[in-house]
Amino acid sequence: MKDKIINTALRCFIIVSKFLFLFWLAKNSTDTVLGKYGLLSSTIMFLVIFFGMEFHTYSNRELIKNRVESSTLSTVCKQFSLYHVIYLFIFPIVIMLSISGLVEQNVILVYFLIIFEHYSLELSRILIACGEQVKSSWVMFMRSSFWMIPIVAFYDNVAINEIVVFWLISSFVSFIIGSYWLNRLGCKFFRWDFDFCFYKNGLKTSSLFFISSILVVLLTVVDRYYIEHFFDTSTLSIYVLFIGVANSISSLFDAGVAVYLYPNLIKAKVRSDKNEWKRSILFATLFVVAFSGVLFFSIIILNGYFFFGWLPDLYINEVNGLYVLIVAILFKTISAILQYALYSLGEDEKILATNSIPIIVFISLVSFLTFVGDGFFDVDLFSVCFVILLCYFFQLILRLNAVRILDKKEGF
Repeated sequence: MKDKIINTALRCFIIVSKFLFLFWLAKNSTDTVLGKYGLLSSTIMFLVIFFGMEFHTYSNRELIKNRVESSTLSTVCKQFSLYHVIYLFIFPIVIMLSISGLVEQNVILVYFLIIFEHYSLELSRILIACGEQVKSSWVMFMRSSFWMIPIVAFYDNVAINEIVVFWLISSFVSFIIGSYWLNRLGCKFFRWDFDFCFYKNGLKTSSLFFISSILVVLLTVVDRYYIEHFFDTSTLSIYVLFIGVANSISSLFDAGVAVYLYPNLIKAKVRSDKNEWKRSILFATLFVVAFSGVLFFSIIILNGYFFFGWLPDLYINEVNGLYVLIVAILFKTISAILQYALYSLGEDEKILATNSIPIIVFISLVSFLTFVGDGFFDVDLFSVCFVILLCYFFQLILRLNAVRILDKKEGF
């Protein structure tokens, strides 16, 4: 019980600290730093998934099997040997980009940040597979939130390069701590164990999850680059703050509900208990709707002080976009609940198909607004926020329809 409380507290602290850091940046940095940070963080998240190829979906399952046989070393070494090769192969390209000066950001620093973010993420996943949930949360806290503390404590105004440095140091410390804990569990992943057969089987298993994850995260990168290109970095800063506030809905769901929802759905399906399966989905949905309602009305009530009295005017003038994004993330999170329902029914192909909906809708609608509707429509940040809402609304409708059809078809 004590471990569960510590684990939940750490994950909630991560969510709250990220939330407050965005507001701190909005108030204390220039009107472009928050936008650059949002663009950088979404790009890093995308590249971590891209380079990782969701291989953990295979390797962690093999790790759990091997732990039953008291052997954890081989699987972990093979997994990280693959990552070592990928990053060593890409490093010369990074050097050339750095020398050419084509990229404004310090490419080498960002590259090492991607590596340690990825390695720390994988270490936290392996710790969970080894039954060390609390240690995993500590590793996650170090890489996700710890670096924000000294910035808020000692800086009045921070630059994006300083954020990168603090973030990199924190990710490196997270990597060292996770490595130490895994080493004590017998997982000495620095050893070389390159196995083509293992990778062939792993990539075959993880490829569907990889494509699905890329489609999910792609919208969170494309939307930011679109706003930066067609508007400006100041507008991007507004969007990053608003989407960060709205995403607290899905973050709380991931931390407090999702970890219990999926096992419950699987157990209900195995036991052919349709009522329990439906109750689990209903409970999760009501939780998300209730929190979204609290967030929505809290912002309305606090609007006079929280925005007009604290944040700069450029955020105040676009506050209606925040309300739209809260509804959008509500749709997105309910859609995630339905995704777990599809997982429990073994419908991976339907998940992949519906994960493509948001990015297709976004590209189609913003292309129409930008290139066809120009002169007929007033394309502004509110318009983009409304497009995001439509993206997740269409995904929700399709998934709801798929679950209903499968509910009748499966018969439990």
